[in-house]
Amino acid sequence: MALTFQEILDRIRIIDRDVTELNRLKSRLPADRPYSSSLQISFDKQINELLNERVGLMELEVLDPPSWILGVPTTGISQETPVPLKGLFPSGDLSKEKPDDQDVINFLRELPKTEIHLHLEACVNKDTMKRLMAKNGINVTDEEFEAKFNFKDLNSFIQVFFFIQSLVKEPSDFSFFIESLAEYMRANNILY
Repeated sequence: MALTFQEILDRIRIIDRDVTELNRLKSRLPADRPYSSSLQISFDKQINELLNERVGLMELEVLDPPSWILGVPTTGISQETPVPLKGLFPSGDLSKEKPDDQDVINFLRELPKTEIHLHLEACVNKDTMKRLMAKNGINVTDEEFEAKFNFKDLNSFIQVFFFIQSLVKEPSDFSFFIESLAEYMRANNILY
């Protein structure tokens, strides 16, 4: 069975988590009970099995690992020779290997999401607001418009909220909000 690079990393992380948890539980065993030594042995056996599995996973070779692991851009460059996984993580500790900030941001943007709670007014972009203002004859200078979004306290934030609500003059104006919401959801990978 072929595993993807991500599946290998996920399994190694699970193993690391389980070994930490087993060591924590093992350290809480009382030493003076008749069952203590057999439980210690059971914990050690399970920990060793997990660590052996981890070593086996770290010895696997992978083709085309992500660029954030290699530390160099690899876009469009196919690797002909497999790279040993342990060579990608010399310390062996995956928790210390960190992608750069932009890789994390890109990863989060690509994740499918849903919102738990949102206000339609908060999802309306400025261009949509300006179109709605033009449609409804609301005249505000660019400076006044931008100043509204530089709020410094809760009251000024609420004033922006009320301003956005005031742009709606008839039921069909909500279609502007809905279109803007759809753009917001697509841009943030919010799926249903």
